[in-house]
Amino acid sequence: VAGKVFVMFEDVTARKEAEETFQNLAERSPNMIFINQAGRVVYANAQCETIMGYSRGELCSPGFNFMRLVAPEYHHETMENFRKHGRGEEVLSYEYELVTKKGTRSPSIISTKLIQFEGKAAILGIITDISALKQSEAARRESAIQLQAQKKTLEEKNAALKEILAQIETEKLEVRQQVTANAEKLLLPILHRLKRKAPALYRRQLDVLEANV
Repeated sequence: VAGKVFVMFEDVTARKEAEETFQNLAERSPNMIFINQAGRVVYANAQCETIMGYSRGELCSPGFNFMRLVAPEYHHETMENFRKHGRGEEVLSYEYELVTKKGTRSPSIISTKLIQFEGKAAILGIITDISALKQSEAARRESAIQLQAQKKTLEEKNAALKEILAQIETEKLEVRQQVTANAEKLLLPILHRLKRKAPALYRRQLDVLEANV
């Protein structure tokens, strides 16, 4: 009997040491870490207080409903995963949104694992805040949209500029044709008449003028 008592004492001591080690690590973690036992939060690390705005006393209160931390549109998925754990099944990590005490939303990824806590079945949860990542993705999407809009605007401006240049070339051609027609119909006949009547001294100069015209 004494031997069994000693073994039990060793088991209890080892378990307590393991739990103390876990809590020491959890308190230093940048992630939110909690333990849910039978639907009640029995442990929440300091990061849970910092991000969610609730004190550990509130989070671990017997009457506290942990589902108030989850955005309404994720209630069904969260409860379904909770029921899977209740059947002894593991659950893959998934994204959802938490609602802080102030009502702001915190996009997060939650990973859960079935564990033994103080000799009873429990769920260990690790929550990673991905707000910064979501903001970065949103900024990249916005930049891509703006870049696409700028590209479209530039293409439209280039098309308009090409149309204007084409119109200018058409007008230049029309002006050139008009000038040529005027020279052929008005100036050249006059120069021809002047050459016929002008003294030989001036004909060479008139030839030069005709060539330039």
